Amino acid sequence: TNPEMAFRGHMALLINADTGSNGEFFSEAVKFHKMARVFGMRTWGGSVGIEPHQDLVDGGAVTPPQFGLYGANGQWLIEGHGVDPDVRVENMPADVLKGKDPQLEAAVSYLLNRLKADPMAAPAHPPYPDKARPRGSDQTK
Repeated sequence: TNPEMAFRGHMALLINADTGSNGEFFSEAVKFHKMARVFGMRTWGGSVGIEPHQDLVDGGAVTPPQFGLYGANGQWLIEGHGVDPDVRVENMPADVLKGKDPQLEAAVSYLLNRLKADPMAAPAHPPYPDKARPRGSDQTK
């Protein structure tokens, strides 16, 4: 198929309170375009972009927040609130210490159920076209 490397399967996205900045932009875009179901906890809500403006004598820089992200509806996105998951799943510290990841488990369970309902098999290979020259069409003399 073409494009040959395009992924055509079902997707799930994991987010949590440590997801910020471009991770939030990405998460919001995935939700907006309905590309995947989003699992986890609300992101941290710090998406206003910064740029260095003033160098400091110690080698640091001042980076004031100065540009935010707004949506197609004309409303400010993300900043101060974050991106809400479609399915709220919290990883509790005790579970994590035991090697469990409820967010990942919920996402995998969702994907397995989606695959049962809609396997999304690759399309069948079409028959090869007959590109042979018609009899008598040889132009050589």
